[in-house]
Amino acid sequence: MPRLLLIDDDTRLTAMVGDYLQRSGYEVDAAGSLAAGRERLRQGGYDALLLDLMLPDGDGLDLTRELRADARTRRLPLLMLTARGEPMDRILGLELGADDYLPKPFEPRELLARVKALLRRAAPEPAGDEVLTFGRLEVDLGARQARLDGQPCDLTGHQFDLLVVLAQSPGRVLSRDQIMDALKGHPMEAFDRSIDVHVSRIRALIEDDPKNPKRVLTVRGAGYVFARKQDADNYMRALYLRIWLTVVVSLALFALVSGWLVQRHMAQERGRYEGAAQERVTAWADLLQRSLPRADAPAAEQADAVREWSQRLRLPL
Repeated sequence: MPRLLLIDDDTRLTAMVGDYLQRSGYEVDAAGSLAAGRERLRQGGYDALLLDLMLPDGDGLDLTRELRADARTRRLPLLMLTARGEPMDRILGLELGADDYLPKPFEPRELLARVKALLRRAAPEPAGDEVLTFGRLEVDLGARQARLDGQPCDLTGHQFDLLVVLAQSPGRVLSRDQIMDALKGHPMEAFDRSIDVHVSRIRALIEDDPKNPKRVLTVRGAGYVFARKQDADNYMRALYLRIWLTVVVSLALFALVSGWLVQRHMAQERGRYEGAAQERVTAWADLLQRSLPRADAPAAEQADAVREWSQRLRLPL
């Protein structure tokens, strides 16, 4: 049975709300002052807190600050109940860490619905092994770890939760209010721009150039957006580089093979030319040897042979 703590000095309202919630399946403890409420909170064991802002011994906003500053109660679901109608009071309460705000007077059924929603949002989600992958960046939900190029990024728990909120809505602009609503229980206030500080630290760990971010982008006047497509420029640059290297290597191989083929062809042609020339010289030598008269031939025969070869070679006698 969920256990609730109601801090309110209105005894009539406390009795009515307590009875209604108990009949709806909740265990309710009541405290009429901040001091009594702090004492019960020290004992622990509560699943949610219903807190009135105007109490006889202090302001409920002060207790809200204390709870959100204490690691033991930082994540305690908190619903504010107050008769203050100024919007600034509601805004301040939510900024200080309240999860919801219900102005008085209210319908008990609406209170019950808000308590159920509060506990539903606070219920721990089952651990999973889902890994969100964006190019070189991986967000491992099960291990609660972000990795860039396979190397872990040294993110704090708050920074990792903020990164998950952004990464689970890629391409969607999230305002600071939407981010804070998704990070209930975290000590982040829009007034001191702590979200901006955490985003800057996240960028320092996951961006190649934090001053020129490509993953967590700022949309002026709107908030932040987590880029749906990341490392596209690097991918295209690497693709163009691979194509360029392939072309260069192919041209180099073509030139090398072509040069080798030309040299081989020239060598073959030179060999054929030298072989033909050698055959021609051999044939001429053989013909000359057969045509010349013997040394003991008559002088007239030798003179006729010389005259014949002179005409063949076109030499003047």
